[in-house]
Amino acid sequence: MKKTGVRISEKEFLARLKIIKNILRRRGRKKTFFVGIGGGNGTGKTSLGVLLELVLREMNFKVVRVSFDDFYKSAKERKRLAKKYPGNPLYQIARGIPGTHRIKLLENVMEKAKKGKSFDLPFFDKSAKNGFGKISKRIRKVSGRVDFFILDGCWIGLPKIKIKNFLGEIEKNNFVNRTVGELGLKGDDFAGPLAFLGEYKRVFSRLDFVAVIVPERIEWTIEWRIEQEQRLRKRKRQGMTNAQIKEFVKHWLPFMVLYEKSKADAIIFTCKNHRIKKIKFRGQESN
Repeated sequence: MKKTGVRISEKEFLARLKIIKNILRRRGRKKTFFVGIGGGNGTGKTSLGVLLELVLREMNFKVVRVSFDDFYKSAKERKRLAKKYPGNPLYQIARGIPGTHRIKLLENVMEKAKKGKSFDLPFFDKSAKNGFGKISKRIRKVSGRVDFFILDGCWIGLPKIKIKNFLGEIEKNNFVNRTVGELGLKGDDFAGPLAFLGEYKRVFSRLDFVAVIVPERIEWTIEWRIEQEQRLRKRKRQGMTNAQIKEFVKHWLPFMVLYEKSKADAIIFTCKNHRIKKIKFRGQESN
């Protein structure tokens, strides 16, 4: 199957079909079913979302697929956040860390979807301002009730955790632990993001089914994200350089170690070529 440059084999399709079957089984009689797809940079969240959308549409369901990235705050608001945390490297990058999203707007959209009302979806242009990004003037109007609301993005499915335990998880991963040292991150630097992540839980609690994607090696996400940005630069003729992306993704890595601790409905373990190694459903396991 091919969609927006994504190729998938029959074997991989059948593996992902198990996720769709679980979603349909869980849906029951819900009028609007909310699906969340989480994972690190370049792990295949959007590709999985596209596949779910295509299959569900073929089954005559009305589906809307939404990117968490389209709910980034304005450049002005993100710069204000950087000034609020001047000594915290996590808030000196363009966007991404908890606190840089318009959570109330997303809550509003999901509430309207739940009630079967029409709603507007924003767009965020990641390539603008040399990769700093800006809110686009474009909007997408969605009319009436949708059967499935698919939301993909980083942070979805991350477990709640105390800083002490979080730092312990970081130390278990040599690559991430070394990266934290290179960035000069201290324990207190994670307090802000974890507090904001608590606010994000208001959105995530609305999700009826959550799937997260976990690669065998977390460092692969840097290479994957660089590939994504190269495609974006080719299409938009602007964006971050490879060096900027590498530095950008490094700031996300400490949080990504938590995905293996996720209590998601489906945890998808993948190889470097994005092929599924195994899927662990809540209460059972599938190879």
